[in-house]
Amino acid sequence: MNHIPNLALASSDDMARYGSDHNPRYDYLEGLVRSLGLPRSAKVLDIGSSLFTLRLAGLFDDVSTLGLPDARDLICRMPDKIRHISFDLNDARDPGRWIHLPAFDLIVFAEVIEHLPTAPQQVLRFLAGGLSRKGILVVQTPNAVSLDKRIKMLLGTNPYEMIREEWTNPGHFREYSRSELLSLARESGLETVRHEFRSYFHSPRIGMRLVDFLVKPFPRLRRGQTAVFRLQSR
Repeated sequence: MNHIPNLALASSDDMARYGSDHNPRYDYLEGLVRSLGLPRSAKVLDIGSSLFTLRLAGLFDDVSTLGLPDARDLICRMPDKIRHISFDLNDARDPGRWIHLPAFDLIVFAEVIEHLPTAPQQVLRFLAGGLSRKGILVVQTPNAVSLDKRIKMLLGTNPYEMIREEWTNPGHFREYSRSELLSLARESGLETVRHEFRSYFHSPRIGMRLVDFLVKPFPRLRRGQTAVFRLQSR
């Protein structure tokens, strides 16, 4: 699976480079989605518009995105067939501001939760309300306790970036460990189907590639994590 041609749809050279760097992550995520065995007619929602949305549109006929109104074409140009649902996920803190979501068979929430200052339980509850009875929520986010972060802390360096002044791209507010992520999902009415640690972030730095090699036998120290959730059985 290699969708390099999608990079031509990137909104800028920076976004094209981002897409190229994240292709290993996209490959992994696409493989996971394929493994779920959903039919092409499945109703799918991608949180945020990205190059991965285009991959989903190649797998399913009914794909929508959700995010800020001006974010639809921020990373790449979206075809007209992909519907955009305008909603600020930070508004999930107030159930009175929730919008009605159709019943989605698959919601992909990849590399977004760490960018939100809102309590993740509130966001996850909102998204859980948009799942069909057998719907699946895929959450992908960095591993807060990966080896590279532990090394930086031992060296006296804060492994977490400062919150940026640019509100439209504030960076990471909070990253989560496996136990935190699964606990947050449980509090939000979700149960875990599977969880996996992977180092699927490409890095040009030799030191980081060495770290990725060293952690191969130690999954809990890898840089990325992906969890699959469904609604709790009653």
